[in-house]
Amino acid sequence: FEEDVASAADRALPLDMNGDGLEDFFWYRPGGGAAHGYLSLPRGFAAALITPAGTPQTSFVLPANPGLPATTLYDGEMPIVASDGENFLVAYKARATNGTVRIATQLFNASGAQIGGSSVADFPASNMALAWMGDRYRLAVRNGAQIAVRDFGADATPIGTDYRVVATNASTASAPVFYRELPLGLAYAPTTGQWLLAYANGNGTITAAKFETVTGVSSSSVDLGVGSPTQVLAAYNSPTRSWLVGWYDSANTLQLKPLSLSLNELTAPRNAFAVGSYPSSALDCPAPSAVPVGEVRFEELPGATTFVDSASGVNATCSGNSCPLAGVAGATYPNGNAVGDPASDYAVRFDGVNDFLTINRALRDDFSVAFWVKAPAFTQQDTIIFDQGANQAGGYTIWLSNGRPGILLNTNESIVSATRIDDNRWHSVVATRDRKSGALALYVDGNSIGTRSAGTSSLTARNDIRIGSDRTNARRFTGELDNLLLYTTVLSADTVKALYDRTNQTYCVAAAPNANGSAVQWAKLKVYQPDYRGGAVTASGSLRSIVDSDIPTSTVTSVQNNQYVKVQ
Repeated sequence: FEEDVASAADRALPLDMNGDGLEDFFWYRPGGGAAHGYLSLPRGFAAALITPAGTPQTSFVLPANPGLPATTLYDGEMPIVASDGENFLVAYKARATNGTVRIATQLFNASGAQIGGSSVADFPASNMALAWMGDRYRLAVRNGAQIAVRDFGADATPIGTDYRVVATNASTASAPVFYRELPLGLAYAPTTGQWLLAYANGNGTITAAKFETVTGVSSSSVDLGVGSPTQVLAAYNSPTRSWLVGWYDSANTLQLKPLSLSLNELTAPRNAFAVGSYPSSALDCPAPSAVPVGEVRFEELPGATTFVDSASGVNATCSGNSCPLAGVAGATYPNGNAVGDPASDYAVRFDGVNDFLTINRALRDDFSVAFWVKAPAFTQQDTIIFDQGANQAGGYTIWLSNGRPGILLNTNESIVSATRIDDNRWHSVVATRDRKSGALALYVDGNSIGTRSAGTSSLTARNDIRIGSDRTNARRFTGELDNLLLYTTVLSADTVKALYDRTNQTYCVAAAPNANGSAVQWAKLKVYQPDYRGGAVTASGSLRSIVDSDIPTSTVTSVQNNQYVKVQ
């Protein structure tokens, strides 16, 4: 505005500074010369904690209690957040009184209260990304063509003394002077220890770089195509153990592209939604703890000796005559519908004589075991289904006691259902253990059977799981088994019920403002690996039949005089 001291009428009206984000301005005088003023206006951002039901638990303004040096202005910009499953680390750009760009970090608990200390470091960052890396938080920052990382412990204490450069060839060709337009995304794969850095180049291409270890250097990278370099998103998709990268194309439409852990394309990019002139989004996928560490669906055909979960590497194996019969009809609900997602076609049958399976995995601390079982009427007194140290200190077993399902921890801590399930029908059984509290829980057909407190020691009696008998080949199980799920987390009662009802869904979610910025829109993306096992067997002239290792037997009655049975 013009300041004319000769005429009050020519002077500008007072400026309304509220909420307009003005930080600096120029003015000039009629006699010549100009002056530049700088305003330290309060700029901040708000945070809200959302309950699992989707309702706000609490909200507050950040920085809540900065604890930052007096030379740092308490104005926040570009807030990002990550969680280790218990607390939340918030990072944002702050500005020093001398104009230096600073990066501030603060830790908050699940109630929204600030815990621990705050940290601040000078770094000319134009964009940032933050992720939990299994045992630390990692902050990635960009300064032109360089991308560097800084790690923080679970208590938000900085690890090391400085930022470590991990990429120096992030092209800035044709980029705007202000590098905010060249964003980046960060993701971590807890199953392998790998992490992914996705970033935009100045020419509009999107690059994804893979790192084999938390402290390692990039092992490979791939260009994903051309976009509008305003935002790049990255996430680890636990259900498929793969990466998911998002970016905006030239029409400001969010593109989502699934990649394998080795950066191979799984599908073509999917359009999520258009965001108009508000290209700001969030992307997240199910937490690793929500996904089974082993999912053995028993979809193999007769004669199988290995039952696999190709994604996790957890296998159930057998040999020779000890193999249960594969390819029997899969588990169904009382209405006849198949269980599971995808729906079960086949199950395995244990003969109660010499059949058993060995799973190359042990569950030592928190766990949940879910499966479907069908037992014939009048099951014997004690029948072992799962043995990871039955009747041993540091072990557990899931068994049928006179047809009633139960779980035993150590030697004398058990829950046993009051109702028998040996009725030649399929039933869902889920057993959970919380190591920290010692809580055991048992569910049948989605309903709680009982809970109790038990020991809290790690279960180290065995290094694998036996299915179908104990370790002395006694207490053998007769019946059928299907859809085995192994978790290293404690499923809640609601989750168990959702598993039974098939209402439990796992998908990634993207959210962004709508085209005019008046509301938030969201999209869900479910990526899954097709399982080509199972399916109906269709007879044809080329159908190859396989007889399992158990000798087939048949009982013939009512043979009349001069009749005979011919076996070929």
